[in-house]
Amino acid sequence: MILRHILENFSTTEEVVAFFELYWFEKGFTSAQMHIADRLGHFAIVGPSGSRILTDRKYQVSTNFRACGGTEMEASTCWRFPTALGKLRRNGSSHESFRDISESTAQSGNGGGTLYSNIQNLTTGDIWFYFAQDYRDPFQTSLKELLGMGRGSYLMRDLMHRRGFADRKKAD
Repeated sequence: MILRHILENFSTTEEVVAFFELYWFEKGFTSAQMHIADRLGHFAIVGPSGSRILTDRKYQVSTNFRACGGTEMEASTCWRFPTALGKLRRNGSSHESFRDISESTAQSGNGGGTLYSNIQNLTTGDIWFYFAQDYRDPFQTSLKELLGMGRGSYLMRDLMHRRGFADRKKAD
């Protein structure tokens, strides 16, 4: 219900962060962090140790460590963080760069590894989903298309079937 409230009432990351600064939930985010972004290119991370708004960067790197309240030492223990940061510094921020980072930082094993990765263009609303570590053939959609489906909850596999993506993947 909290995510629904956020989506229905706020349009900027600053508004969401202000909401969490005013209201906190004792049984809410005890160890998780929530990533928020808006169409203005502003993004934030909300976690149990605080919030962090990032508005002056072209990208945000967050992996398996707590960005809010986490330490640089904690960040360095996650191999994914320096990998992503290094690639962004060398290659800049583009769809191809983000796809390469997703592929390079995908987890293997651990009960199946990375199930999906996604890349979003906040300016255009385009979204690309990469499933089962297949970084050659994304499922592409848009925020406009998803919102046009109407209110409701949709399973990813149902969206894929609706567009014929899953059938195409089986034929491969």
